Amino acid sequence: MVIKAGVAGDLELSLPWFPDVQGGTPTDVQRAPDGKSLSFTFPAGGKGMVALDAADALSVSFVDLSLQLKTKKMRMRLTIPGLFKSGGKYAIAGAGFKDFPLEKPASPYLFQGGTDQPVSLVHPSGAGFSISGFGPGTFQQLQDNREWNNGTFSWLFSTSVPAEKLTLRLTPPAGASGQVKLQIDRFGQVIAANYPEKVTSDDELRADVAADREYYSALQPPQFDRFGGLPGSGEKLGLKKTGFFHVQKVGDRQVLVDPDGNLFFHLGLCLLGTPGDDYTLVRGRENIYEWLPAPGDKTFASAWKQSGVFSFYLANRIRKFGAPFNHAEFFAESIERVRKWGFNSAGAWTQTSAPEIAELIRQRHLPYTPFLPTPSKAAEVMYRVWDPFDPNIEQILDSTFSPLAARADDPQIIGYFLVNEPRLQNVPRVVPTLKASQSPSKARLVQMLQEKYGSIDQFNKAWEMSAASFEELNEAPLTVATRQASTDVSAFYEEFLERRYSLVHRYFRKYDANHLLIGDRWMVDTANSEVLLRTAGKYYDIISVNYYTAGVDKGFLKRLHDWSSGRPLMLSEFYYSSGDQGLMITGRTLANQRGRGLAYRNYVEQAASTGFVVGIQWFNHLDRSATGRCFQGYNGEGAANGLVNVVDRPYKPFLEEVTKTNYDIYSVLMGEKSPFVFDDPRFKPTSGGRKGVSVTRMTRQVTIDGQSEDWPTVPGTRIDPGNLIWGESADGLEGTFRLGWDDTNLYLFVEVVDPTPMENSL
Repeated sequence: MVIKAGVAGDLELSLPWFPDVQGGTPTDVQRAPDGKSLSFTFPAGGKGMVALDAADALSVSFVDLSLQLKTKKMRMRLTIPGLFKSGGKYAIAGAGFKDFPLEKPASPYLFQGGTDQPVSLVHPSGAGFSISGFGPGTFQQLQDNREWNNGTFSWLFSTSVPAEKLTLRLTPPAGASGQVKLQIDRFGQVIAANYPEKVTSDDELRADVAADREYYSALQPPQFDRFGGLPGSGEKLGLKKTGFFHVQKVGDRQVLVDPDGNLFFHLGLCLLGTPGDDYTLVRGRENIYEWLPAPGDKTFASAWKQSGVFSFYLANRIRKFGAPFNHAEFFAESIERVRKWGFNSAGAWTQTSAPEIAELIRQRHLPYTPFLPTPSKAAEVMYRVWDPFDPNIEQILDSTFSPLAARADDPQIIGYFLVNEPRLQNVPRVVPTLKASQSPSKARLVQMLQEKYGSIDQFNKAWEMSAASFEELNEAPLTVATRQASTDVSAFYEEFLERRYSLVHRYFRKYDANHLLIGDRWMVDTANSEVLLRTAGKYYDIISVNYYTAGVDKGFLKRLHDWSSGRPLMLSEFYYSSGDQGLMITGRTLANQRGRGLAYRNYVEQAASTGFVVGIQWFNHLDRSATGRCFQGYNGEGAANGLVNVVDRPYKPFLEEVTKTNYDIYSVLMGEKSPFVFDDPRFKPTSGGRKGVSVTRMTRQVTIDGQSEDWPTVPGTRIDPGNLIWGESADGLEGTFRLGWDDTNLYLFVEVVDPTPMENSL
């Protein structure tokens, strides 16, 4: 559920749940057609409903609850955006307003106590609301989730089950001024944050032009070849010169080779020279900004993306250079700047299609990694996963990929990504629940079952179902609850993947014989699948993974490499941020800019030293807006993940460390220099008889459904078959696990790859 609090943003309120009862978490959630109510069921027995009336009163009611639920406490939780730390206030139990802490406090619990008095939350802008109506015996808790590397706050209450219904009233916060307070200054900087690099005048921005010239001219990167490769390495190492990027083995190492035949390690930047996450939604909350251009102001016209969506970064460049923003000029400048820092390539989402940008890429010999065009006319299994069994899929792929022929001879293209972060691991769970009339994949699954079993009686026996015919299965959800059902769905999944990747490879190579296929940019929980890696490895040249982590787990990366039959890896998305300029705190936040740089060094050098990681992509070139990137609305991500901040000032301590790695990457790549190790426990590999395991704070209500949607994107810890799996033989058996916790439970999520599923007695 979402509480829409105006300029305070959209705050997520959980459904009620019973933490002390197995089956006390809501399932089968249904939204009413008018959107004013939600109904749900409890596996432990009973139903519930939440409804919002015209007076903004939220009622919570239950029907036919089991005795064990009736006698326990119900809970609800409100997630509060991290920007409340920059001037937001709270009040509970009639006490006066207190400030949300700007820095992480010693104790994460800002309030804990038994009280049925209202709680009031006030956004830094002055907007807010109070919640009242709790029953007697209510316990409330307000906590700072930065304690667990999450950038939000949470408010939770626990109370007895209401006899009829509990009515929570949303009202203006009592005792608050109600006056809107400015949150962002005229330069897009957080007003509440103070730091030496903060800009206070247009004159300071204009003075930066000369200061930048001096700073960038002082940077002296090594001499690379025109693509960013190591000069002379081709002849020394016996590398082939093909005129295109390709993969080659040098001893026991896999490396990229650039079009000039030299050793190349891909140091890419997502959204290079491309305004994107710096745009923010200002419409509807104009009064939190110290300044926005007046309607019709032509000076800043080029800083608007569309009505209501504005970039303070572009506005600052307009002030700085005294001219409208010009994308081609900015792109050219960006290439020169990032090469000074040792980056050599454009990463994902860099805008490359405009003729003037394409010409700059050609002139400056900038390597880049575009996406393949999306087969948008194909049926979908789920978001970002098109259906490979669509009867028209081959014709669709042929017409979709045919424009690739026009760029098949472009030496700057390293290779193509297929898509970004498809949740392929959910295909075996989703397809059996679909209807064949809407899903060609479901139709193929039923066809496979009919081909295997012949008679519906044999199928029913194996799956423990009672279908009247295979035709009935087409439109009915299939319950995968037996050993044989699991085996059958696994076989279908393997065929699904085989068809997906073989078709992509066939029609890509029909129009482009020169460039590399570099994968789906899988999230780590997707990538942690032997069948996926084994299948994709037959058709991809490089496996790409968006690998967000602290310490680099070389064992995890080696497993992916081995499963894919030895394909090299590209770590296609990661970043580290800092909250020192008032932006959002995330799970990848370091205390300062120097820490960001040390984390970068650790990540990139550890990866390059594996012998099979051929490149990385940092996300991204520019900082996100302080009030969040536009496409996510008022709650958009706003972390400091760029190389430069909103006033176009580079993060110099961070980049000083970055250049140490980028300038000397080829020494690390070839094993001539040991990789850097960050002297921080989070970034160090464990050793000895004990292994440390991270236990993640779960700030959202966890649904126990066999899927990993509620878990953060961190790789699981490998279960060593030789030590932790019992039995006569563990050949082919693999497993990983993740741990998470909240105020009530410790959660364990185990993923097993088993050649004989559900047939092991131990």
